[in-house]
Amino acid sequence: MEMAFTTLARGPARLVICLHTSVDPPAPEWENMLSQLSAVLAAAPDTRQVRMLVVTGGGGPDAIQRAQLAKVWGGRDLKVAVLVPGLGNPLKRGLMTALSWVNPAMAFFTPDRLREALIHLQHVEELSVVWQELTGLQAQLAQVSTLQRIAQVNALPAPPA
Repeated sequence: MEMAFTTLARGPARLVICLHTSVDPPAPEWENMLSQLSAVLAAAPDTRQVRMLVVTGGGGPDAIQRAQLAKVWGGRDLKVAVLVPGLGNPLKRGLMTALSWVNPAMAFFTPDRLREALIHLQHVEELSVVWQELTGLQAQLAQVSTLQRIAQVNALPAPPA
């Protein structure tokens, strides 16, 4: 498995949390995540309260997957925060730019900016719950180095190896 996800519900608010390895998401896993995201959006009384946090070890959607994601988002500016290993890779910067064209409410953060990512999502007060969910997702996947780095620079408990 290259990606795992879960959804936190707090009243009408929903936070979809995704964890990706360094490998781009395989089609079946991507389609499963899109199906779950579609269900969350369809069930939300107000889709403006749906947020998404993605932590990636470097994997990301290809052009077809980005088009599928855009279709699921349906033109909504869904607040998304993506924690990436770094911002230096020009190919990955191009991917980030393409994704932000599809959804201008998407923002990218390095591991040292976890708090800012949660502020962007308006979930900063839930850091411990979000971290618990991320470490639970890590147990399902190969080690995601970005998650390890987030723990180190934010003085959080190390996720399972």
